[in-house]
Amino acid sequence: MASIVGALATSHAFAFLDPDQWDARRDRMRASYERRYGVVPDERPELAAEDVGANTERFARWRAALDEARDCMTAARPDVLLVVGDDQNEVFSGVQPQFAVYTGARCVSASDRDKDTPYELACDPGLAHTLLDRSVRDGFDTAQVGHFEHELLQSHAHAQPLEHLDLLDYPCVPVFVNAIHVPAPEPSRCIDFGRSLARALADLPDDLRVGVVASGGMSHFTAGYPWPVYDGPHTLGSVDGDFDRLVVAALEVGDEEFFRSLTADDLLEHGDPEMRALLVLLGLIGFVPPTTHAYDVFYQAVMGMLAAGWKL
Repeated sequence: MASIVGALATSHAFAFLDPDQWDARRDRMRASYERRYGVVPDERPELAAEDVGANTERFARWRAALDEARDCMTAARPDVLLVVGDDQNEVFSGVQPQFAVYTGARCVSASDRDKDTPYELACDPGLAHTLLDRSVRDGFDTAQVGHFEHELLQSHAHAQPLEHLDLLDYPCVPVFVNAIHVPAPEPSRCIDFGRSLARALADLPDDLRVGVVASGGMSHFTAGYPWPVYDGPHTLGSVDGDFDRLVVAALEVGDEEFFRSLTADDLLEHGDPEMRALLVLLGLIGFVPPTTHAYDVFYQAVMGMLAAGWKL
């Protein structure tokens, strides 16, 4: 049977920029919020305690942990990667599936919105159809995505980790879980979806070695946050580090009960809807403590950043 040999979870967006770029990107985020809602909140007061120099040092430590997490997974020599993330109006337009699997034989990674450089990606349609079939049989109305417009994998939750972590040479299967479009799946449903994918791998007759990459979160309240359905104290640029640290503490000990106790309202309240990608990963690999991990809060980057790696 196929086996999952390693896994990686990472934040994206600001996490793949140097700290000296964070202010400019945050300004763009604030301008985007103003275009959408006609006003822009004041900058978060926590910014006064941060500066580029100190953040550069802290971020260097966090990035070293991310590189270690990447190396931890790639040392397990996966044959193919399942790449789990959400879509933010980049791939899907008009229709937003709760879960989806890309079944094409190839695609082009379009990096993030700032870059035009395409990267050819080999995919694994056989494995993708196996995942799709099992998940549907398990009661998930998983969408089949046979092609992307212009063959471009534009969802930054998928493209960014592949490009920025030098994972482009691995065949991959992009897997989508809705995060920021409300309503979105309950956390326990995301875990169970991951479990279904794991059962599909266990049913395969070959010895395929599979790695899992999940990107999203942690807490961040950006211009693209579902503000029309949010009713709470946080404002643009908030980070709920206290909640994130509860998540990290549960991750460290593999506390499945904690993660299953979460609700979609919890994720929305604390700025963590993108944590659903991590929940799918945990369903895939089981609630095993990570081999290596790191977490830090950067208000200058508008987010709490997580890096975690598993060699299984």
